[in-house]
Amino acid sequence: MSAILPDFGGFRRIVQSPGTVTIFYDVGQGQGWNRVIPVDGSPHLASHVRQWWGFESSPLVVCEIDLRVGGSWSFVTRDPDGTELGWHGTYQEIVPPERLVSTEVFDGFPDAASLNTTTLTEHEGVTTLTTLVLHSSREHRDGHIGSGIEAGMQHTFDRLARLLEGTAGP
Repeated sequence: MSAILPDFGGFRRIVQSPGTVTIFYDVGQGQGWNRVIPVDGSPHLASHVRQWWGFESSPLVVCEIDLRVGGSWSFVTRDPDGTELGWHGTYQEIVPPERLVSTEVFDGFPDAASLNTTTLTEHEGVTTLTTLVLHSSREHRDGHIGSGIEAGMQHTFDRLARLLEGTAGP
């Protein structure tokens, strides 16, 4: 399955191949990733992540980031009805400013952890963010896709694009 996401001056797609346990996100954007996703050793501030991660209607009520190999991260959102949803993981590899590898566990499915490898590559002034999500089984991968991730990722990347373009609020 491949889905083209809205274009903000770049190319976006989510690819799920039937014979694999991976999901691939490809997001082409302009400049400024490091302004909101610092992978250069500078602090990864919760205030930056809150500006672009997830839905405005379900704000991050917990956003903890210890950006170092072996460090952990934890996000919890709260839906309008009060339901809280949580994700957490551990940083496995950090290669500033181009590669970040971490585990990701959705608290609702703790046995379906994934290993996420995010890379930032620059070519002719355009930085492309790609993420490869490796699941332990096709069942877990399919559950991840079936959870509505496409809409959530689309919205998150839309918010991030607006922030990078300077049109988002604080």
